[in-house]
Amino acid sequence: MKLLQGLHAVLALIIEIGALISFDYFGASFFSQRWLQILGTTVSVGVIIIIWGAFFAPKATYPLSIAWMIIGKFLILMLPSYLWFQKGNTVYAGSWFVLILFHQFFLYNFREKSIV
Repeated sequence: MKLLQGLHAVLALIIEIGALISFDYFGASFFSQRWLQILGTTVSVGVIIIIWGAFFAPKATYPLSIAWMIIGKFLILMLPSYLWFQKGNTVYAGSWFVLILFHQFFLYNFREKSIV
């Protein structure tokens, strides 16, 4: 069980980094000028990091109950899937969707009992 929890922690880290890279890409893809791409990247990633740190991080400033945490993480982490789908890349969107569903399943099963 500890091995599975450790693998889930690694999966969560990979998902969070992948989501940040996706937000980075989409923040830059809305603009054609270089300085606006940098600004779009900074703003999109910065907003996500602030929201994540405030509500969804393990040591969040305003921790949520497990139900709201799962819903919020699902919505934030599914946004890259939606954006990939809108760009026409259904393989990335579908793969990301399945990966997030696995992550959410394990997040619920490995939740801390004191949060509930």
